[in-house]
Amino acid sequence: RFYREGLAELLAGTGAVHVVAVASDWAEAVTAAARSQPMVILLDVGVVAERARLVELFRAAPAAKVVALALSDLQSEVIHWVESGIHGYVPCDASVDDIVHAVNAAATGQVPCPPDLAAMLFRRLSENGRRALHRNGSPEPTSSALTAREKEILALIAEGKTNKELAADVFLADKTVKNYGSSILSKLNLERRVQAAAFVARHRLDRGAN
Repeated sequence: RFYREGLAELLAGTGAVHVVAVASDWAEAVTAAARSQPMVILLDVGVVAERARLVELFRAAPAAKVVALALSDLQSEVIHWVESGIHGYVPCDASVDDIVHAVNAAATGQVPCPPDLAAMLFRRLSENGRRALHRNGSPEPTSSALTAREKEILALIAEGKTNKELAADVFLADKTVKNYGSSILSKLNLERRVQAAAFVARHRLDRGAN
């Protein structure tokens, strides 16, 4: 609480950022985002157990740009969060000025990025593009490749459920749910749960879909 409220006060005190809400946990963050519809959400990545849960924030405040706070500067870690949909990030050793700059950059559609990370992202996009060219002409995977149980679990994944929450909903062991998740991603030719959530939104699937 000391850190959270102190940071909010520091940001507001700069005069460059208008703080509209402060949340203490994930549920409160989603509710606050839906209520205030901020331009930018500054998110401590430590509160997100699974990146797929970002879908909840995106649904609550569709126009908001999410900036990850206190993110490791490991390229692989940053790339994983970028692929999950964040619009910017602030490394662990950032100053208040760095945070203000990242927030304002995200609000105006900019994405400040170190040259080495920009090069890594470019290479990743290039590799994805080459793979897409190799797959050109192949039909996009559809939900017909999934079993009824997998479709049910896919819909729950899209709701941002953690494996533990999902297991409780469908009365299965955590490990079994994790195996189902891996099978679903494999059948749909996807790599991450957030991509599965996007697949559900694109195909307008629900828990009762055929």
